[in-house]
Amino acid sequence: MTTVIGTLQSEMKGTSSTPTMSSTDYQGGLVTHIKDPWECVAIEDFLPKERWEVIKNLGQIHLEKYYEIGVTTRDYEKPELAVRNKYSWYEDEDIIPETNELFYKYDLPYREYQGKLKKIIHWAIAPPRWSYPAHCDNRARISTTILYVSPEKSDGTILHKNSSTNDGGDHEEADLPSDYTYELEWKPNKAFFHNCIPNKTWHSISNETDSPRITLNSFFVQEDLVLPNRIYSGHEITI
Repeated sequence: MTTVIGTLQSEMKGTSSTPTMSSTDYQGGLVTHIKDPWECVAIEDFLPKERWEVIKNLGQIHLEKYYEIGVTTRDYEKPELAVRNKYSWYEDEDIIPETNELFYKYDLPYREYQGKLKKIIHWAIAPPRWSYPAHCDNRARISTTILYVSPEKSDGTILHKNSSTNDGGDHEEADLPSDYTYELEWKPNKAFFHNCIPNKTWHSISNETDSPRITLNSFFVQEDLVLPNRIYSGHEITI
């Protein structure tokens, strides 16, 4: 794939080095291929205008539900983890098929998997002043695409260069401090895509604003690794 050197659009934190990046186009949207602290892809203007309006309107429906019912509670083994709770809603139909080709289109490192992949789609609304610590995605997730929906200004995903090796496959918090971080710039209709590599793709999420942070998250999963009795169990979609 032909690339040109892109301009750094976000600041590195905790380091004086500059990440290796390249840019190209994807169906009219700007693609930034980030290689440090680990490989991922960010695509601006990911959905065409009409499709974006559909997703944006669905996001507003879920925002109204959030204001009605608040966060989705989950029983954590460690009660102190309850601060991670946010509004969650899982779809049973593929409302965002545009993300399906990313795993095959972009040649990023990936974890070996078995069988035919399924898809899980998850609306997430993070309350104001909320944070989720540095973690690697659940062992069932082979790839992840996060679509930033609203508000206009919020906090993007934070990528971590971290030497921790305590990733047990269930969102464990990194047990070592990060060497440095790189924060993706938040922009509505921007997609953040990465493949989930144990003890490598450490990232964190925060919402330091006064407005709820809405994302539409989609995952390719190995179905037999999806943990039972979780709020997403049974919501696997055939691709």
